[in-house]
Amino acid sequence: MSGEYIISGFLTICLVIASYQVYKVYKKEIEYQKIHENALITMYKTTNKIDNKTKHKAKCDALSPYAVDVSFSDEKIAEEVLKNPYGFNFLVDLEYYKNDKNKIILYRIFNIKDKISLE
Repeated sequence: MSGEYIISGFLTICLVIASYQVYKVYKKEIEYQKIHENALITMYKTTNKIDNKTKHKAKCDALSPYAVDVSFSDEKIAEEVLKNPYGFNFLVDLEYYKNDKNKIILYRIFNIKDKISLE
């Protein structure tokens, strides 16, 4: 067997191992998904973009003392929240995701039950 075949095989094995380690880390990020019904959230940071690539943030005191990234299950829910995000608190059903350090990293809103005016 020539030396370059051995090196090539070794590099392939290293790439496979590295890919698997990245997969394990990513899988851990979404491993801790839970549903919380009737969560009262306050939008903390928004833009006028509706897509889920944009970083919106909300605070849910029942789950975390910090503002957390938010995504929406569909465009209709995003439009409803982003129409006037700072004039209301929202009673929602959401999924939340924790990382391997047990820190909440994302809220995903899938149902709006009520809008509560702040005025």
